[in-house]
Formats: sequence, C-alpha cells, structure tokens
Amino acid sequence: MTKKCSKCKKIKDLSLFHKDCTKKDGLRTTCNICKSKVDKIYRKNNKDNLRIKKSEYYYKNIDSIKEYHFNWLEKGGQKIRDIYEAKRYKDNPERSRKYIDAWKKYQIENLTDYYILELLVRYNDIKKEDIPNELVKVKRTHLQLLRAIKDERNKE
Repeated sequence: MTKKCSKCKKIKDLSLFHKDCTKKDGLRTTCNICKSKVDKIYRKNNKDNLRIKKSEYYYKNIDSIKEYHFNWLEKGGQKIRDIYEAKRYKDNPERSRKYIDAWKKYQIENLTDYYILELLVRYNDIKKEDIPNELVKVKRTHLQLLRAIKDERNKE
C-alpha cells in the first residue's frame, strides 16, 4: 500500500508515515523524512524557547526524573551504557582515546571532586562513599598549595 506525502508530493510506502489517530487512514499526511526536516528547522529557530521549556519541565519533575534514572541504573542500565561505550571505543579507539585524555586533563587541571576522590581512594583504603566532603575540600586546598609552590619554584 502507498500514500502521497502532502509536503514532497511523492508516493511512498505506508511504513514511511507516522501514525495519527485523528486522520481517516490513521497516518500523518507528511512522510517521516519531511516531518524530520520540518522538526529540525523548528528546533533550530526556537532553540532558546525549547531550552527554557526543557529546563522548566526538569525542575517541575525533578523527583520523578531522578527516580527514573535511579531505577534505570538499578535495572542494569549502567551495564547497557558500558557495553555501548566499549563498542564505541572498539569502533574508533583513536577518537575515544583523545576524548578520555582530554577528560582526564580537565579533571586534573580543575581539581574536580571526581579527581580528588579518585586520589583519596587510590592511596588509602577507603571507599568513595565513606569520604566526607570536608576531606575533599581540604585535599583540594592541599593540591592547590602544592601547585602554587611548584609554580614559584619554576619561576626562580
């Protein structure tokens, strides 16, 4: 079975039309490709409004979103993500390596919580969950002082 797209005027297979229960035949009048083009233009022209709407939605529904993500992780979502990332790394190891190196450099340069926690866990017999925020702040200050001392020595 076929149908004519109202946008591009081409006759296409019914499988190329999204469902729409308000139409007689139960399908949209435009094909998926034309609809995708229209949506892309709309998103480009209304970037700021869409960002605001997305942000408003997030803050109105923050509890249910966090619960959804927690449940997703509990059901094995992290495993799915790890499998996907392993495949992506295997398909393009050079690009992945550059990304990982840039990410690590950012962590080290900015002394992020993640980096400091990794240091504390690596050199001590502690779990990340057991490390208080105060210890992270003290370690960050310690590292900043060490860097300042090193910079002063290099200037001399």
